[in-house]
Amino acid sequence: MPRTVQIIRDAISITSNFPYIAGLKRGDTLRLIARQVTLPATYDLKGVNLEIYAVEYNISNNAILYNRGPSGANGGDGANGHRDAIQGLEAGQGVDGLRGGEVKVVAEVVSGRWQVDVRGGDGGNGGSGGRGHDIGVEDVWPIPLDGRTPYPFPPYIAKTGGKGGNGGKGGLGGHGGIVTLASVTSPSDVVPGTLLNGGSLGKGGGGGAPGQNGWPEYKIRSPLALALERAGNPEIRQGPPGKGGDRGGDGADGSSGELKTTTLSYAEFWASLASEPFAFEWAKYRHAVGEFYFRSYVPGAADRDHYVGLAVDEFQAAIRLNPSQTESILRLEHIWNDINPLGLPRNFDVIPNFKEYITNLTNLGSLVATFSSIGNTTLLKATDLQGFQEVFKGQRAQCIVRIEDATANLEISKQTEKDLGEALKELEGIMEEVKRQIEAANEEMKKPLSIGGIGGSVKDIAVAVVAVIAAVPTGGASLIAIVPSVISLGKTIYDNAAPMVKVIVDDMEDGTRQAVLDKHNKVKKDASGILDKSERKVTNLQNIIAVIKRARTADNGTLMDLLLKGAELVYEHLLKQQELKRAQMKTRALEQNLVSERALRAFHEASIARTELTEGIVREAGLKVIQAAFSKIDILLGFAFRAQRSVEIYLLKDQTQHVLYDVGRVHPDLEADYLFDPSTHVTTLATLYQKSFTRLLDPAEMWKTYQTYFERPLLKDIRRLAFTDPVDLETFRSTFTLTFTFDAATLAQQRYRTKIQAVGISFVGATGEGNLVSCKLEHSGVYSERMSNGTIHQTILQARREVIPASITPLHTNGLDLDASPPLDAPRSSPLWGVGIGGLYTITIPKSEFEDHHPTFDGLKKIEVWFGYQFMERE
Repeated sequence: MPRTVQIIRDAISITSNFPYIAGLKRGDTLRLIARQVTLPATYDLKGVNLEIYAVEYNISNNAILYNRGPSGANGGDGANGHRDAIQGLEAGQGVDGLRGGEVKVVAEVVSGRWQVDVRGGDGGNGGSGGRGHDIGVEDVWPIPLDGRTPYPFPPYIAKTGGKGGNGGKGGLGGHGGIVTLASVTSPSDVVPGTLLNGGSLGKGGGGGAPGQNGWPEYKIRSPLALALERAGNPEIRQGPPGKGGDRGGDGADGSSGELKTTTLSYAEFWASLASEPFAFEWAKYRHAVGEFYFRSYVPGAADRDHYVGLAVDEFQAAIRLNPSQTESILRLEHIWNDINPLGLPRNFDVIPNFKEYITNLTNLGSLVATFSSIGNTTLLKATDLQGFQEVFKGQRAQCIVRIEDATANLEISKQTEKDLGEALKELEGIMEEVKRQIEAANEEMKKPLSIGGIGGSVKDIAVAVVAVIAAVPTGGASLIAIVPSVISLGKTIYDNAAPMVKVIVDDMEDGTRQAVLDKHNKVKKDASGILDKSERKVTNLQNIIAVIKRARTADNGTLMDLLLKGAELVYEHLLKQQELKRAQMKTRALEQNLVSERALRAFHEASIARTELTEGIVREAGLKVIQAAFSKIDILLGFAFRAQRSVEIYLLKDQTQHVLYDVGRVHPDLEADYLFDPSTHVTTLATLYQKSFTRLLDPAEMWKTYQTYFERPLLKDIRRLAFTDPVDLETFRSTFTLTFTFDAATLAQQRYRTKIQAVGISFVGATGEGNLVSCKLEHSGVYSERMSNGTIHQTILQARREVIPASITPLHTNGLDLDASPPLDAPRSSPLWGVGIGGLYTITIPKSEFEDHHPTFDGLKKIEVWFGYQFMERE
C-alpha cells in the first residue's frame, strides 16, 4: 500500500544524495515542508510523488524535476511451431506505459524557471507471432490409384504446413501525470515549463510466417514407405503450405496529464497552510528555529546582529500557522520590548556586584563538563530497560523540582504585577500634586522665556507638561519600548501647544524618527502607526528635558525645577508602565514554562512505564535529556548576564559580546536529521553540541575590563542638599512626599564617573521613636552622571528604592559611612550603590511607619539629603 513520508525542516535542498527519498517506491509520496526548498540541479523522482510546502521554492540553473512514467516493455515473440504443436504461438502483448507521477508545490515565492516533466510512459510494442511448423495439420486420406486396390504399403496422410502465430497487441501509452502549483508568485512570472503528454501507443506485432508444404506422414513407417519417399514417388502428394498469423492490434496513446495553477493572495497562501493537518507541527518547528536564532542574536555583532530579524520571521510564521502558538507570541513581545532570551530586559538593573556574579559563575563552571559530556555522547548510554528507566526517574525528580520553583515564582510574579500597579497609582498621586503646584503658580509662570529663537513664557511649557501629565495614564502618551528615550504623543497635545513648545518637541525630530524606524526595521515591527505624522508625534523625551534644563536661569529656577519635576515624573510613569508590561510578560512566560515542564514530566513518566525499548525511543530520549539541561544552563547564563550588566552599569562599557545565549543549542535541522538517520549524523551532532556547550561565558575579558577601570584612584565626597522652602515643607506635611531632581551637571566640572555610594536623610525638627523616622527613598529609572569628556550620560534602568532610617537631627559624616562599600568588593550599604547620581528622587513616609512608630512633622524645619559618591578627577 502506498505510504507518505513527511519531512519538516528549515531548509531542504533536493540534491543527488537526497536522503529523504531513500526507501520510497513508485506511488509513495514524499511531503517536504520547509521555509526554503531548493532544486539546484535536475533530479529524477523515479515515480515517487512529491509535495512541497514552502515559503520559498528556488530552482537554479534551469534544473528540471523529472517524474515520468516508465515505458512498457515490448511483448515477446511467439515460439515457433514444433512437431507436437505445429502452429506458431501467439506473440506477447506490449506492456502498458505507466502514468506520470504527481508533483505539487505550494509556495509563497517561486524563483527560477519552473520545469517539471511528468509525461506518461510509452506503450510497449507487441511481439511477432511464431513461425508455423513444416509438418502441418491433417488434410486428406489418399485414394488408391485404381480406385479399388489398396497400396502394397500402409496408407499415408497428406498434411499442410503449420499456421504462423498471431502478432502481439501493442501496449497502451501511460497517461500524463498531475502538476499543481499554488503560489503568491504568478505562474506566468516563473515561466512554467511543464511536460504533461501521455505516452505513445505500442505497435501491434506482425503475424508469424506460415509453415512450408507439408510432407506425408505414415501411420506405420515401413522400410518400403521410407524408400518410396526417398525415391520421390510422384504418386505421393504434398500437402499445401500453412497460413500466416494475424498482425496484432495497436495500443492507444495515453491522455495528457493535468496542470493546475493558482495565484494566491498573501492572506490566502497562509490560510491554506494553516488549514493543512501538518500546520500545528510545522508551527512548533518554526518556533524552535526562531528560538535558535533569537538565542544566537548578539546586538551589533557583524555575524549575529541579523539573527533577530530571522527570529521574528520564524515566530510570525509560527503564529500564522497556529494563532494560538503562545510561545511565539511571547517571544515577539520579548523582542519588541528589548528583552533577552532569559526573559530579562537588556537594560536589566542590578546592583553592579560584578565579583559576586563572576564568582557564582566560576563556582558552577564544573557543570560545563557535564553538559559537554551529554552533548558529546548524544544518546543515552542506558541501553537496557532498567537503566533507561532509572535515568528518567532522575529526570522526573528534577522536573518536579522545577515545577515547584516555577509555581512559586509565578506567585511572586503575580504579586510583583500587583505591587507595580499600586506603585503606578501612587506615582499618579504625586503627579497630580505636582500638577496642582504648577497650576497654583500660574501667575508666576507668565515670566517671559525664549527657546530656539521663539518667544513665549514659562507658562507655555507648564501648559504642555500638565497636558502630558493628564494624558499619560490614559495612553495619550507612551514610550516606544525598543527606543525607550522616545515618546509617542497624541497629535492633539502637539496641536494645542504654544509655538515655543513645538520648537522643543520638534528639536531633532528627523533623527528621532529615523532612529525609531531603524530599530523597528531591525526587529521587523510595524512602525506605521508611530510614524504617521497625521496621528502621532514622536519626540525624544530626554532631549526635551535637556532643552528645558538649558533654559533654566537664576530668575526662573524655582519654576523651571517644578516643570522639570513634572517632566521627569511623566518619564518615570512611562518607564513604570514598561516595567509592569515586562512583569506581565514574565508571568505569562512562567505559566508557559509550567505547561512545558508538566508535558516534560509526562514524557518522563511515560518513559519510566515503558516495557520495551527501540532504537528510535532511545534516540529521542537522548535528546530530551540534553534539552532538560537547558534550565541549568540558563541559571549559569543568568549569572553571566548579571556580571555583564554590572560592568555596563558601573563602567558604562558594552559587554554584550561576552554572553551568548545559544549555549547547548544546535540548529533544529541537525537534531531532526539525526533522528531521521542517526548513523550519518551522530558524529556531526555530537561535535556541534560540544562546540555549543563551550560557549559559556569566559569571564577573562570582563575581568580585565573591570580591573582596568580601577587603575586610576576613586575619590569620595558627599553632596549635601537641604530643602527649606516653606512651600516644599508644607507640601511634605500634607502628602508625606518630597520629589526633587538632582542634576549631575551641578557637580564640579572636573569630577566624572560620579556614582552613588551611600545616602543619608534627616527630617530636622520632626519627632520619631528612637530619634529616627523610617522613610522610603526611590530613584527613578533615569540615572545620569558626568563622563570623562564632560558630557552628561543618561542610563535607563529600573527605579531603585530603599528604606532609610532617617535622623531627626542634622546629618554628620559619622552617620554616612562611605567606606561601607569599597568599589572592588561587594556593595553592602545601599541598593543605589554604583549608579549615576543624577535623576529624579522621591522620599515618602510609608503608612507602616505611622502605624508602628507614630512620627510627627509639625515642627519640621528642614529636610536634608546627603549623597556619598565616588568619582574620578581630571588632573
